[in-house]
Amino acid sequence: MPNISEFIPFENPLGEKVYEMERTERMSLAYVIITGRSASHKHPFEEIYFITKGKGKLFIRDTQRDTWKSVSPGDSYNIQKDTFHHLENTGTEPLELVVVCSPPYDHSKVTYEPT
Repeated sequence: MPNISEFIPFENPLGEKVYEMERTERMSLAYVIITGRSASHKHPFEEIYFITKGKGKLFIRDTQRDTWKSVSPGDSYNIQKDTFHHLENTGTEPLELVVVCSPPYDHSKVTYEPT
C-alpha cells in the first residue's frame, strides 16, 4: 500500500491539502489536512469522513436544520449527496481525515455556498 508521502497534494485556496490516494470507477479515497476552515459546499456524491488526528467541528445543513458536531480521532460521519457541509479546525494541530467519495470526487461538480 502506498504511503501518503508518495502523493502530491492538491492545495485549495483555503489551504486544505488533499491527497487523492486511490480512484476506481465507483469511488475515490483521499487524505485531507485542514488547518483552518473548509468552504461550505455540496456535491452530487456521498462522502464518508474518518477523523484521524486533531479536533474540530463538522457543519451539516440538511433540508430540516443546521447541525454542528464535534469531531475527534476515531469519529466517522456520512455526508449525504447534495448537502451543504464544511469542517472547521478548532485545535492547535492540523485536523486530518480520510475521505471516501462515491461516486468518485469530481471538483467540477462542487457547488459552494454563498457567503
